[in-house]
Amino acid sequence: MSEIYGRDDEARQLLKHVASGQSVLVVGEAGCGKSAFLSWLVPALRELGPVCEAERTGPAFGSFLKVLIDFSQSRKWVKFEDWKTFAKTFRTNDEKAKHLVSVISKHPETIIVIDDNSTVTAGNRPWLEQLVDSCVVIAGIEPKHLMKAGTKRYWKRFAECLIEPLDSKSSAALLEDLIAQYEITADDSEAYRKRVLAMAQGSPYELQRLTKQHSGIPVVKVSNISKDAESFVDRDVKYVALAPLLLLFLVLLAGGRYLARARSDTDALVVSGFAMVMLIILSPWIRRSLKPRSS
Repeated sequence: MSEIYGRDDEARQLLKHVASGQSVLVVGEAGCGKSAFLSWLVPALRELGPVCEAERTGPAFGSFLKVLIDFSQSRKWVKFEDWKTFAKTFRTNDEKAKHLVSVISKHPETIIVIDDNSTVTAGNRPWLEQLVDSCVVIAGIEPKHLMKAGTKRYWKRFAECLIEPLDSKSSAALLEDLIAQYEITADDSEAYRKRVLAMAQGSPYELQRLTKQHSGIPVVKVSNISKDAESFVDRDVKYVALAPLLLLFLVLLAGGRYLARARSDTDALVVSGFAMVMLIILSPWIRRSLKPRSS
């Protein structure tokens, strides 16, 4: 989406903090549009300083450090030819992080944008704290992660920018943009809009998901939109929940096979083995049958 809706006040608040050298947490529930908001702000942030964009800080902290070294190389702040050369010089993540923090600290105008900062651990927290002390860090986070043990001192280094669900006016404006983008038509366009807005509940992610799911249908029959959309949502839940359930069945069958072997029960051994093979063969088909259709 080329525009962001209903976030003007939040954008002004965040840019004001950044201009004063303050790091900012963009706090909001999943689906409220934190990632889109951060991406939309990057051009404005580049006017305030060099911007490094990172998807997340973990669970592989080394991947985050690679983003930092690639960014530092692009700015010619380090002389290493590539990541492999850097990794040979600094073997551990702590050594890499120490060097990168020392490099970035010489450029306090640097702005690091982290889409998801939920993976703060005892191992990477000290280095993340030093980064926040050295430059400006803007990080997206869900409220539940702010309660994670051992991270309170880290979060205190940030100002907070709260991202809430869109109001009705902004949701409607975004929906119109999405309808044009996906070329949606409906027998009763007003009923279609009301239903989608009611289901999305101000979530930009849900608005985009619901409209995109109908983008391949030339004419959306409003009489079926409620049933279809609820079916999509229901199958989303089933699809997510099915994976651990299939794994549990597989573990139980493996356990039964082990017991059958221990008891020399040939019949049970054959049956459990056959069931495991059938479950493995059929599980992709079962998962596809419950996966939501999209264009």
